[in-house]
Amino acid sequence: MITIYQIYYQENQKKYLEKDFIPYNNEYGNAKWFEYGVFEKEYRENPIAKEELRGYVSWKFRQKTKISGQEFLDFIKRNPGYDVYFINPYEFDALAFPNVWYQGEFYHPGILSFSQKLLDHAGYSLDLHLLQTKPLEAAFCNYWIGNQKFWDLYMDFTIPLFEYIENKLTTEEKDFLFSKADTKIKANYIPFIMERMFSTLLATKSDTILYKKFSPSLQQVLTKPRHFFYSALYKIRKIDDAIFKKPVITSTFFKLRHIREVLHNKNI
Repeated sequence: MITIYQIYYQENQKKYLEKDFIPYNNEYGNAKWFEYGVFEKEYRENPIAKEELRGYVSWKFRQKTKISGQEFLDFIKRNPGYDVYFINPYEFDALAFPNVWYQGEFYHPGILSFSQKLLDHAGYSLDLHLLQTKPLEAAFCNYWIGNQKFWDLYMDFTIPLFEYIENKLTTEEKDFLFSKADTKIKANYIPFIMERMFSTLLATKSDTILYKKFSPSLQQVLTKPRHFFYSALYKIRKIDDAIFKKPVITSTFFKLRHIREVLHNKNI
């Protein structure tokens, strides 16, 4: 059984919902947690069945992925036997950066060091600066559908982070976490941290989790001219993962943040 809920929290968002997904009204949900608040609540209150595949996607699913809900469902049905299925609307980002956290730092300054401290507080021995996320593991939205095995692994991995944020943040950490994290939307850092934990889990449990990523067409990928900028970053990278173990290369991406801001200001 495949169950995909589509989250909305305002009446005017309902027109964007997919007819093949189940509407999920999150108007009165825990707003600071965005989608992860739904994950935590439903995992706790509505356990996933053993033979079920379940996911919770945002109302922007089609706007970002450029595919319909039916196309995503058909993709899952054509490829049985995996623990989790997902789609990443930003494929050039997956190619341009050595991992999802450097991509996050590019868009949401400060996220890399804060998330590293968060993982340290939770007792994880994981260096985000050295983490390698393959393009096939990279995702920048919570557009994934998992089975019971995956949900258990994902929640076991993220609940310690949830509990630290809920109960143990210092004043300084709260000030950063709940500051504006994005130039285009009104959001704190929580959604951008938690959605990158998905790819982090895949990268660290690749021998345990069977995953299948939807491969968009070139037309779907090239939706904005700024993607040509990312193709340039891809050439800079030269597919040499060993390079990214040297801290000097990371400054290249951070210096490019100014270019990114110019592109966004021009809406391209």
